[in-house]
Amino acid sequence: MKAITAETTIEDLQRDPKSYGLPTFEEFTKNRNAYMGNFDDAMASIINGPLIGRKDLRKIKFQVHGVDIKPDHLERALSDYNHTLSDLEDVLLNRNSRLKKKIDMVPLGGGKFDVVLNLLPKTA
Repeated sequence: MKAITAETTIEDLQRDPKSYGLPTFEEFTKNRNAYMGNFDDAMASIINGPLIGRKDLRKIKFQVHGVDIKPDHLERALSDYNHTLSDLEDVLLNRNSRLKKKIDMVPLGGGKFDVVLNLLPKTA
């Protein structure tokens, strides 16, 4: 298995997610429960691979339209705003999407931080 390093690009992850220990998007959507234990790690590696394994990263948090969402409720929250998991995939993989992403690092003190991924509607 390949390690995700600072040199790993989104294109590398898209091209061959299996070699990085990640499911393909299709595998994830078919059997989400099998991957939910690693959901934060998988999403974080797509968002910002070099952060994985850092001892100072405490948690990856998700928001939809600015509202905090638990990872296991993400699909329902997207649906509440008329979005789908395909919209999420598109925005995370930098494809044309109805969503845009805003990624913030929130300092917690002592050198630790959280990462917040906020999925927002794309404005015209």
